[in-house]
Amino acid sequence: MALKPVAARTHSQLDEHLWVVVLAGGEGRRISDFTRGPGGVPVPKQYFRFRDERTLLRTTLDRALRLTAPDRVVCLVLEEHRAWWELETGNLPPGNMLAQPSGRGTAIAILHGLDHIRLCDREARILVMPSDHEVEDEDVLIAALERAARACDELPDDLLLLGIVPSDATDAEYGLVLPRAGDRTGAPRVRAFVEKPPAEVGAELIRRGALWNSFIFACGARTLLRLYGRTAPLLLEAYRRGAAQARDGGGALRRLFARLPEYDFSRDLLQRATSRLRLAAVPECGWTDLGTPPRLTRWLERHRGAQYLSRSRPITTSPA
Repeated sequence: MALKPVAARTHSQLDEHLWVVVLAGGEGRRISDFTRGPGGVPVPKQYFRFRDERTLLRTTLDRALRLTAPDRVVCLVLEEHRAWWELETGNLPPGNMLAQPSGRGTAIAILHGLDHIRLCDREARILVMPSDHEVEDEDVLIAALERAARACDELPDDLLLLGIVPSDATDAEYGLVLPRAGDRTGAPRVRAFVEKPPAEVGAELIRRGALWNSFIFACGARTLLRLYGRTAPLLLEAYRRGAAQARDGGGALRRLFARLPEYDFSRDLLQRATSRLRLAAVPECGWTDLGTPPRLTRWLERHRGAQYLSRSRPITTSPA
């Protein structure tokens, strides 16, 4: 099944069932030395301004709003970060900023967003994207996201994972996704995940067609729910038991999250369900995941100059 090219369009022209989930509940501890606010207070990376007047979260929300309407963008945040994310909501409905009382990993965050979306739209198609990515050519990524969203109708039982065509075969910090050999469709099935291989191994895998794992994916809401049922049934049942009471927030939501174990969506779900995953290649677009000090340092040197690394990192969004 070849993914069809898509012309640029505004969100008003997109399918009314397209929803975007933005993950913004991380702490960014690994690069906290780079993200200090006034007085040296650590700032979660998604609320930091690295390149222009927008934070990483604002940049991601703007990307989402090129794909769908504000009332179909859902953002997962932490309650303790409220002083930062309240400055970032823009024209999103307040109810679409889903504040988690505590961090329980990406699988819990995505499930929480899925529960909200299914209450609003049982026919939803969902795009999930982290909020710590920088992209030099937004149009290339947007086109790939649109293609992936539209492919959900042709792949109703599968999840479509976006893999980035590597710009540097020697960069061993990214996890790799291997397509199944011999599958010449536009969205081959996933053969395996390889987490941060040695440089020489990674370079060889990339020469054989491996892509960087972007952790951006698209699927139908029903497909995503079935994935939880197959790979994490105990988690799904535990969430469901407390979800109805927790939807109003407050103490019930805190109690629900306190009972849930930590689950990582990539490790605990995706890697257990490769038979239901397909891989869509995103052409080189200057994509980077600002998740580690070496990666962030290289990105800053390329975009802001080495002198930036010896100066204080200004930030204008800080808690009161």
